[in-house]
Amino acid sequence: MQGERRTMFERYNEKARRVVFFARYAASEYGSHMIESEHLLLGMLQEDGKLVQRFLELPTTTGIIKKEIEAQVKKGQQFGTNVEVPLSAECKRVLNSAAEEADRLAHNQIGATHLLLGILREEKCLAARILAGHGMKAAAVREALVVGTAGAEESELDYAWVGRRVSKMTIYEELGVRAYINANEWYSSQGGSVLPAAVVAAMAEAQQGVVRLEELQNAVDEAIAKMTGNPAACVTSCATAGIVLAVAAFMSGCDAEKSERLPDTRGMKRDVIFQRADRFGEDAAIAIPGARKVEIGDKNGATEKQLKEAITAETAAVFMTPPREGMMSVEKVVRIARKRGVGVIVDAAWAIPPKEHLWKFTREYGADVVIVSGGKGLRGPQASGIVMGRKDVVEACRKMVAPHCRIGRPMKMGREAMVGIYAAVKYFLDGGAERTQEMARTIGAELSGIPGVKIEVDEAASHVHVKMSATRIGATRDEINARLMAEEPRVLVRNDGTNGIRINAGMLAEGQERMVARRVREVLLGAAKK
Repeated sequence: MQGERRTMFERYNEKARRVVFFARYAASEYGSHMIESEHLLLGMLQEDGKLVQRFLELPTTTGIIKKEIEAQVKKGQQFGTNVEVPLSAECKRVLNSAAEEADRLAHNQIGATHLLLGILREEKCLAARILAGHGMKAAAVREALVVGTAGAEESELDYAWVGRRVSKMTIYEELGVRAYINANEWYSSQGGSVLPAAVVAAMAEAQQGVVRLEELQNAVDEAIAKMTGNPAACVTSCATAGIVLAVAAFMSGCDAEKSERLPDTRGMKRDVIFQRADRFGEDAAIAIPGARKVEIGDKNGATEKQLKEAITAETAAVFMTPPREGMMSVEKVVRIARKRGVGVIVDAAWAIPPKEHLWKFTREYGADVVIVSGGKGLRGPQASGIVMGRKDVVEACRKMVAPHCRIGRPMKMGREAMVGIYAAVKYFLDGGAERTQEMARTIGAELSGIPGVKIEVDEAASHVHVKMSATRIGATRDEINARLMAEEPRVLVRNDGTNGIRINAGMLAEGQERMVARRVREVLLGAAKK
């Protein structure tokens, strides 16, 4: 049955698959050992109530529809989602009708709107009767599919479909690449984070008109500086590009004429000091403008004495990341460097959230500039970053990027990415950061009560720590991870401690937190020893 179902759903886009996933969950909640049409409708309401609402006669709301289902369907004994729940004959007819509608319109993929139309075609089923009773007509839904407007409704939670008709294959499927829900980390290698709908919409809008690039950059930079309370800001193609620009600015003494000569460093200070404990792959960017890296200390950090001795007449800047336990604080580094007339660069690419890190290192700790990634915790375009802080340094960075032909010219941002990172910062500071914390709490609550599992929620970081008892969970952590990635929806999590996993809610699109929680719960319950 499982293989048959997988074949059946191969044409389904991600949104349609999530509808079926939620329908299975609804069936288990109602104690039904078959997925019926009403469960499919409940899954649709869970995934995208706005799509259903669009075709209802006012004043009917999706809440009213849900209450009608609850009133007409008798609840049985709820059972775990790890139990296989087959489709009823009626529900199979609904799905077949959805496929027929897609074929009739020459649509390669089956979306949630096709499923809605399939329900309406099965006129005698409970879900169709309830919808028809509130004015929903199959003709109106079919017309939306024909003209391609249904895709706009589906895009709010299914970002792969923005600006495209639901009938088309996703670009990933077209290329033969399998998508997954990344609840692990916002590493570039894992695809970064998911853009909020507001950011996607802003980027799509930017594509509709052309403006002068420098004028847009200045406006975006000014807006971000104002939102974060920094003297100045400069958006660039990524945080690593920000390292190159900031180092170049200090090497050239913020002199545009000198920066034009880089990476020729004759007559410039070129040493950049950093602690060996701060070594990471991207620190190679320090050398791109011609700087010489000067390491101090060991893997545990460095002492104030070592920093003082390392600063010479050739020192351009001190580079550091947010300090870990045992390392010198930003305040200490700033105090020592400032006495010698040396600037301090803080690379906080991965350290957002908390949102205070957008201004804390510069305004409170005194660092000259802070660099953050746009495509990680801010949930902006993956190819984006921001340099913020001291006005003359940031302005020097801006004069080295496109359209200027200096060291930063290859780090050009398009207008869509500029608008995208602006929208991301705005969203993040206007409730977006708190939204991810709420998502973490939701996941924690959904996973509570599983035998042999302890849940800890780190709200500040939007992380959920899942600790598994080796004596009560009959699967290794590696086996749990493999099961999470084996079936739809595929979920990638991070190893945590000796026998735990960690879920990063900050990686998820709104709505995915419940999908992730239910998928993880399903796998853990299936692995629990009886």
